Amino acid sequence: MRFARQKTNQTLHRDASLGLASTQSIQPPVAWPARRGAGRGLSLPLSIRSPRIVLVSVLSLSGPVSAMAQSPVFVMDDTTSSVMIGQQNTNGWYNGPLLQNSNTWIGIGAGVTNSVSASNNVGVGSSVLFALTTGGSNTAVGQGAQACETTAGNNTSIGQLALTNNSTGQNNTALGMYAQYGDGCTSSGDDNTSSGFYSLFSVTSGSNNVADGSYALYANTTGGTNGAFGFTALASNTTGNANTAVGTGALYSSTTGDGNVAIGDGALGSAVTGNYNISLGLNSGYNLTGGSNNIYLGLNIAADDPNENEKLNIGNFIKADLSWWHLHWLGRNPSLVKCPNGSLIDGNATDMSGTVFVAGASASCTVKFANAFYSFNHCRVFPHSLGNPFSYSYSLSSIGVSFTGGGTGVTFDYACDGK
Repeated sequence: MRFARQKTNQTLHRDASLGLASTQSIQPPVAWPARRGAGRGLSLPLSIRSPRIVLVSVLSLSGPVSAMAQSPVFVMDDTTSSVMIGQQNTNGWYNGPLLQNSNTWIGIGAGVTNSVSASNNVGVGSSVLFALTTGGSNTAVGQGAQACETTAGNNTSIGQLALTNNSTGQNNTALGMYAQYGDGCTSSGDDNTSSGFYSLFSVTSGSNNVADGSYALYANTTGGTNGAFGFTALASNTTGNANTAVGTGALYSSTTGDGNVAIGDGALGSAVTGNYNISLGLNSGYNLTGGSNNIYLGLNIAADDPNENEKLNIGNFIKADLSWWHLHWLGRNPSLVKCPNGSLIDGNATDMSGTVFVAGASASCTVKFANAFYSFNHCRVFPHSLGNPFSYSYSLSSIGVSFTGGGTGVTFDYACDGK
């Protein structure tokens, strides 16, 4: 590079190999700043002759500067603490103060429509913050990052086309290519944080979401207050709210469900519309599709019914129907106490229901629950034969029956509910 002393109205030379005119006359409207050199206090412009770059240092510049409008340029505006490097930067390039209010633009088309009131913005990359008008304190790094923003402020995007379609949303952070890409320059969500390729890709008005991992919360549009941590976690969610997914594919299929918590790779991975389910462990609750208010704890815990509700399963060892608030320990069934020899209870009996055969013509027998009910219990007993005198009673821990004239014995069913 070669530095040259010039007068204020000096002709600016450009390389003919660029296809540009060899000379263009530029008349700055204000005095050029002094170039300080070796204590001589020379009041000269600073220009660099180069086939690619024209370097100009000014205090302020207004009015049309058509000769430089299409050229790669480096500009520093000391009065506004602003810097611009690139081509076709800022609306003010043509119609007003060149740069405003501590903005920094680096890249072709960076901050093109920037207005006088936009301040404290940093744009690095082609077309970043392209439509910004009054927004402030934004940082955009990467081609097309935050390109549609107009009045939004306090947003940070790092990555190609990150936060591209956000228009008015505030306080968002997007890290990664296509992170919080949005839709049609109309996205308005606030306080979202995403990191990872295509994380929160489809967000429109959803707010207060956190997505960490490629494709995490990929399809989320209006859903809010969701947390997704891991590759494809909550990837299908669209309008669901207050969900938490931790692990690859956790809550992958959930679209509209609310209040679900899944921790572990594949946990609740098939749940589509269920609400308020809790799953902890690798593939825990993996086959639940539409049920709600369930709890699954352990490795590869499966739902007994893909649409079941209010069920508890801990390690396939403890099961309960939460609508009754009564635990059923797998392998622990109710038993018969003080019953005649030969009496039987069916192998599938639970504290809630079962069938019992009591041997003998006249006898009494007690069905002892595997786990006593906690606060109340209500049981019904139905003998198969109504021809014999039959009575029963029940408590929180058992059912007692007695009968006479039963011939070889009496069979009865029972059903209980309580908590």
